[in-house]
Amino acid sequence: MGCKPSADGKNIINQLDDNTKVIFRMDVGVDAHEIKSQGYNEPVNHVNIEIHTRTTKGNYNPKWDLHIILDDSGSVKDYFITGQWKNKWGVFMLVLCTVFSNAETECLKKIIGDKYEILNQIDGECFALCDKGEYKYNQCFQPVDNEYSNKQFYEKMKPYRVIRFHNIYLMNPEDEKDSWYRGRKDIGGNFEFDCFADGLEEILEFL
Repeated sequence: MGCKPSADGKNIINQLDDNTKVIFRMDVGVDAHEIKSQGYNEPVNHVNIEIHTRTTKGNYNPKWDLHIILDDSGSVKDYFITGQWKNKWGVFMLVLCTVFSNAETECLKKIIGDKYEILNQIDGECFALCDKGEYKYNQCFQPVDNEYSNKQFYEKMKPYRVIRFHNIYLMNPEDEKDSWYRGRKDIGGNFEFDCFADGLEEILEFL
């Protein structure tokens, strides 16, 4: 369907089909801004490549955003993806932050070596065990006929960062940046977290 500039001249819009468009945007100079979720706390020059899909109401939502970070000479020094979408099987996908401080990286190496993976996306929803949670076990995970499990309640959480260590997952929630949760991936596709700690080093001690 072709490309066209936006009214303000800052974006190039490529309408792929009736329901999908790609937007190219230069956030540089006076348009640069911080990206705190990825560790950039000051304005940083970057290029955005976004995929937008049409909703049932007829407007567009951004589902995928590639950020290309530029240095002072205009060369690429970093990149990452944010947003959420469904994969080809229709499974919910969520893009994660992959930025860790030097102190956090040293902590990981000291306790678990290099046998871990920092995930940049996950394909399920996260639920943490909580007495006051609004979800029952069978609403979150593969249903079981188990009295103990069916008496447990969970709260849904939005993950910010996730580490995989063998079959164990460590999750840092979006709204609890100082907390880490330990859990597993259920056969149904979602993630169950059964305990938490007040920091990365503390949760690593529970592995």
